[in-house]
Amino acid sequence: MCAPSASRSRGAIVNISSTAARFPTPQLAAHSARKGAIEGFSRSLSAELAPRVRVNATVIRTLPLQLLAEVDEIAEAVLFLVSPRAAVITGQVLYANCGGHMA
Repeated sequence: MCAPSASRSRGAIVNISSTAARFPTPQLAAHSARKGAIEGFSRSLSAELAPRVRVNATVIRTLPLQLLAEVDEIAEAVLFLVSPRAAVITGQVLYANCGGHMA
């Protein structure tokens, strides 16, 4: 059922979120709310744009002023989501967070 839709895909959007969306940090309420909104927006937009445009999000793990994954590792997750290998994936949140905050 997915293959015909996937072959008509014309693009992919990947939004970047952080673990703060699911695991809030004290003193960063606005940041947590913003990242949670990005994930909800990604899911809603995927429903509106499917099957022509795939919309997903990837979550990175951060500490205040510190990124815990290397930039190229995050880029690999994004490249996967925009690649033909992910042609049937839309409306998903991919955690590229070094195993942190697994739940």
